[in-house]
Amino acid sequence: MTRNSLALPITGDRFRLEHSEAGIRIVRIADEMAVGAFAIEDIPEGLLVRSLCIEEQHRSYGAGSEAARLFNLACEAADVPLVRTWAHRNL
Repeated sequence: MTRNSLALPITGDRFRLEHSEAGIRIVRIADEMAVGAFAIEDIPEGLLVRSLCIEEQHRSYGAGSEAARLFNLACEAADVPLVRTWAHRNL
């Protein structure tokens, strides 16, 4: 399983996820502005989410939540067997 296997682009109500060289770009549909990104790594068991970051000037209620929901839908569509996430222990 690789991140390139994900069924992208995938579009939600306000945001779209699409492949980028660095990972997965989060695009606001209203103005086609890239507002954030996922850093994803391929692991033997599936995929590892290193980070989901919405740029500070674009943070608002729901941007990260919708991006996470769309990512989960893309993983389900691609039959990703396991998605792991990483968080710094001091957060």
